[in-house]
Amino acid sequence: MILSIAADERGFVSILPGTQLRAAAVVEGHHQKWNPQNLAQILNPETEGISEVRIAIEPQAGDLDFSDVSVIRLSPASSPALGPLSGWPRALAEPIRSRVRVANGGTRLLGARHAFSSHDELIKVIDDLFQAGSRVFAVAATGALSDAEPEERLAMLIRERVPNAIVVLSAEIGGVGLRERENCAILNAGLVRWAAARTSELSKAFPHAEIYIGRGSGGMVSADYFERFPMVALKSANGAILSGVIEQHSLQAAVVAIPQGDREFASLYFVNGGQVAREELNVFAGVCVNLNAFRTLQVPVDKLDGAGAEWDGLPLIRLEDAQETDADEYLRLRAAAHGLVNACVRTELTRIVYGFENGITGSLTQSITDDLSGRAITAGAHPLRLGVPRIEAAPMAYLPEGSLIVRAVLSGENR
Repeated sequence: MILSIAADERGFVSILPGTQLRAAAVVEGHHQKWNPQNLAQILNPETEGISEVRIAIEPQAGDLDFSDVSVIRLSPASSPALGPLSGWPRALAEPIRSRVRVANGGTRLLGARHAFSSHDELIKVIDDLFQAGSRVFAVAATGALSDAEPEERLAMLIRERVPNAIVVLSAEIGGVGLRERENCAILNAGLVRWAAARTSELSKAFPHAEIYIGRGSGGMVSADYFERFPMVALKSANGAILSGVIEQHSLQAAVVAIPQGDREFASLYFVNGGQVAREELNVFAGVCVNLNAFRTLQVPVDKLDGAGAEWDGLPLIRLEDAQETDADEYLRLRAAAHGLVNACVRTELTRIVYGFENGITGSLTQSITDDLSGRAITAGAHPLRLGVPRIEAAPMAYLPEGSLIVRAVLSGENR
């Protein structure tokens, strides 16, 4: 039995406001609030029969813990205005600022090395940060999306020098743009303790179940993967809601309206080809990142009321607003849990390649498929139940012909 709101209306999906894990459960049709401490009691005696728990957990700014986090950037020297933590809220950056280092290295956008990082320089940086109390390291290198080797080499050195170190590589978590990708890695590093605590709570409540966490871009990942990359859960409730609405209505092209908390405005999401339109940039804790960003339009609810059944010629699907808070939350949870109960394990990657004037080749497709397959298996997919990757390539402006940005997604059934 998979625990989620399914046809028998027994299950749950959670939302995390602030630092208090909260969720709603529908058990035999009754809408209840629960927390991990009383969850097993609410669902008893069904708990032992639950084989999977699929849950949407959203990190909040208050969940960040930078007490033992450090940042190492591999790049040529740059202006402080372009350095790590630039553009961050002062209060958020202050606890980590003394443990930020920039070492010479990295690559240019299209893969040519700036310089090989000095082994002795890197060892000195690592040892210095270790002595300062760092145990979690966010690593970002220029050009990592075209050549991840400098980040991987540094990660290997960190693990050799720091016992039980946790290392987050920007090439594994972020997208295009050094600062935004670096920001993703730093914020992810600040959330790993929080993620471990959440999965521990869920494992205690469901000792016989496999735990899966919803991705903000749709789909889900295993608890182990979530503990390594908690930033993938950014906006996971919205990702699950949108997946549920698309599934319930079999949408290919439509506009989905979800009311906001004040019920004066609604967010419009645009579905094309069964996928929600994406944007490059998102914001978490006042920091710009390039992860789980959907293209949205904020409109007054009364404008929606006059729109009828269409918006700009597309079917308009509304997650109906309600007068009662609990009823409104119930509708959101129903949609989200429907998305989770039908979810597959999902992984994504972004690469920058060059020399492909005639588009992507079979060898590049195979390389990307191999990389995605490895990530999907790590994220909880069954090795023999992987789907076909969706690979999209687009030319990059102001760069030589044949320079492409490649985005790829792979889904697979969980183990």
